[in-house]
Amino acid sequence: MEKTKVPRFVVITPSPKDPLVPLVVDSLQDIGFEPVPLEKKEFGTPFVEYVQIAIERADIIIADLTGSNPNVMYEVGFAHALKKPVLLL
Repeated sequence: MEKTKVPRFVVITPSPKDPLVPLVVDSLQDIGFEPVPLEKKEFGTPFVEYVQIAIERADIIIADLTGSNPNVMYEVGFAHALKKPVLLL
């Protein structure tokens, strides 16, 4: 029997404590999507590398553009460069 690939997503926000995150994650999980976890950080490795790996592994990116955060904008640009579908909030 062939396994069906579960679509994976990443939520990009200005802050990990953004109240929007649990709402988006729960909603997407309810319809069968799976979040891409960030890999464990090794000392000295820039955080942006972990975000880039997560974006590469995701099938869709959800980005909260509230406040025009430069990090979020950079990550959205990276996702676009990889031709990933991006939902802007």
